[in-house]
Amino acid sequence: RRQSGQFVFKNATVRCSKVQTLYHGNVGYVVPVTNATILLADAAAKTGNWSNIGTSTQPPTTVNIFTARIQHISTDTPVSYTAFPGVDRGTFIRKANVLQLKSVRNDASVSALFDYAHDTALVVFWDVNGGSSTFDSGSWCPFAITASGNVAIIYNVNTGEVTVSDPSQTLSSVKVTIKLALELPALPLCHQLTNRNLTFTLPQGGLGGSSVTQKIQ
Repeated sequence: RRQSGQFVFKNATVRCSKVQTLYHGNVGYVVPVTNATILLADAAAKTGNWSNIGTSTQPPTTVNIFTARIQHISTDTPVSYTAFPGVDRGTFIRKANVLQLKSVRNDASVSALFDYAHDTALVVFWDVNGGSSTFDSGSWCPFAITASGNVAIIYNVNTGEVTVSDPSQTLSSVKVTIKLALELPALPLCHQLTNRNLTFTLPQGGLGGSSVTQKIQ
């Protein structure tokens, strides 16, 4: 994007993990520090010519362009980052300091993480047949979320709300199971979570891709 002021690199510690933060143009980024990746950023003059891609008769324009990228030293190690759009630098620093996200799984089949600050599990199943992911939420009993199709799921452990959407807009319904990931009795809190089988009828037509929420009682 076009450069807007300075960009700022900083090393930090978030929930005992070493991270790098990057801030530019009212957008902040938090990237875990690993041996498999390097976070790079640059700002330099770039020239573009609109007439090459359209009917513009304007001459080539040169502006300062900000670029950031994650260089993968090893393509065998997955990496994820967190973006904070539309924030000033002070707000970004405050939010980054209380960030409590744990990447549970990140591969070609499943992307899953747990938000400790809000006791919320988030998972995307990429395969058409769905999949399963297990969450060890710390203050709650470990549980597994399974889906019968390629959907995105948000499960708030505190409220019991389960929200599902199908961005591909190819499914009319999907089955979701939330169950204990270990046998009882293991922890007292495990008795508060019972196995649940939910069926979601997904929106069609102009509302296709919209989310649907059910609450576990």
